Amino acid sequence: MIFLRMQEHLGRRMIIKYLIFMFSFLMINEILLTHRGNYMKIKVLALFFLFLLNTQFNNSSFAYSNSIDEIRKKGFFNVAMLDSNFDKKNNDISIFKEYFSEYTRKIYGKEIKLKIVFTNSFSKFWENNNLINFDKVDAYFELMTINDFRISKAEPINILKSRNLLICNFRTKTFLKKDIENIIEILKNDKIKYISIGEISKNVLKKYKIPENRVYVPENFNTDALKDLYYRKEKYCGFFDLIDATDYIFKGKLYFAGFLPKSNDLAWWVRKDSPEIFNFVKNFVEFLKESEGLNKIFKNLYGLDLDFYSLLYNKNLCD
Repeated sequence: MIFLRMQEHLGRRMIIKYLIFMFSFLMINEILLTHRGNYMKIKVLALFFLFLLNTQFNNSSFAYSNSIDEIRKKGFFNVAMLDSNFDKKNNDISIFKEYFSEYTRKIYGKEIKLKIVFTNSFSKFWENNNLINFDKVDAYFELMTINDFRISKAEPINILKSRNLLICNFRTKTFLKKDIENIIEILKNDKIKYISIGEISKNVLKKYKIPENRVYVPENFNTDALKDLYYRKEKYCGFFDLIDATDYIFKGKLYFAGFLPKSNDLAWWVRKDSPEIFNFVKNFVEFLKESEGLNKIFKNLYGLDLDFYSLLYNKNLCD
């Protein structure tokens, strides 16, 4: 019962931390008793080891928080974002920090700083044996599609909706038809090849029995596949998310061919076992929506006004 109460109060990470610390202390004490002749040398070494161990455990600059009280005490909140070197979006994080500081001052009367942990991949965030994830951050401030696998790992906070669409590096001649008819007609053309990234693309191409020799799958998931599609000489198409493809379409670099019927929910993510952190981030999202902050952040990242994006989402581009 005592251990369960400790676990509830401190969290599993803290319990494990101090168990390791106590075990190390007992081991060092045993060494001191066994090697009395070299007492001073071993004592100095032992004290130095304990100092390093304690420093490591208390260095929570990049570690998740168990509660809002812990966040307020530390004075910062850790979130993950894709590194701009691996992401085509503009990752100017100053606008995030500006609104986050304003939010925390409004709620708590003091500023809590936003610290960013940059990564070049989110695919490994969901692997249990690769804990760059929630051992180092409190939340993911990167829009990712909600699916069953991710929900099993973390808690989503819905931000907006998106749709998957087919785009090509050539002008299609099917704009007078419905979206799904456009897509099927293109898929039946055996002279067209495809760039495939993600499960949706993989499943659609498999459903319509597109042979492997007409499908190119980038080895690096972070490859800017839209840019790759644009520069290819042969006729290529690909299924992408509206939020990523809009800029290429409206600059005339790639051509819209049709929406898939199903829409996607895009979300930020927090740990499952932390309702306080969930509500903290959810309230921050509501604050962003009310203060026009979400629109400014969206425009900063994607170069597109959120209202205009919503118009595209709700309107069939073939109309």
